[in-house]
Amino acid sequence: MLHMPWSIFFIRAVPEEILLIFANYVIVGKKIDQKRMIVSGIILAISSFVIRSLPIHFGVHTVLMLMVYIFVTVKINKIDMIKTIPACIIATILFCICDWLMVFAYTNIFHIPFENTLKGTIKSTLYTIPSLILIFLTIIMIDYFKKRRNEKINV
Repeated sequence: MLHMPWSIFFIRAVPEEILLIFANYVIVGKKIDQKRMIVSGIILAISSFVIRSLPIHFGVHTVLMLMVYIFVTVKINKIDMIKTIPACIIATILFCICDWLMVFAYTNIFHIPFENTLKGTIKSTLYTIPSLILIFLTIIMIDYFKKRRNEKINV
C-alpha cells in the first residue's frame, strides 16, 4: 500500500495527471479540449489516490492506473482506443524516464539521498516539480516537431 498525503495529491498528482492527458492529446494529434483535459486529470488523480490506498503489491498500481488512464482518455476525451493505448503507454514511459532522470540528478549530481526524494513530505513533493517541468517541456517539443513535420509533408 502506497500512502499519498493530500499535499502530494494537490501539488503532484493533479498536475501530473493533467500532463498525462495533455501528452495523450499531443501524441495522438487531436485538438486539445481544455475542459475535458482538466476533468480527466482530476478523475485520474482521484483514481491514483484510491488505487495507491489499496492493499496491493508494488507495481500492480501502475498497471491499474494505466487501465484507468486508457478508459478515461477514451470515454471522456473521446479519443479512439486504437490510438489511445500506444499513446498512453508512450506517455507513461516518458513520465518514468523523466522521473528517473530527476532522481539520478538528485542522487548523483546534488548528492541528495534517494530516500529523501520518496518520503512523502512537502519537501520531497517539491523535489518532483522539476520532473513535471521536464515532462511538460518534452511534450511541447513533441508537439512542435510533429507540427513542423506535418508542415513539411503538406508543402
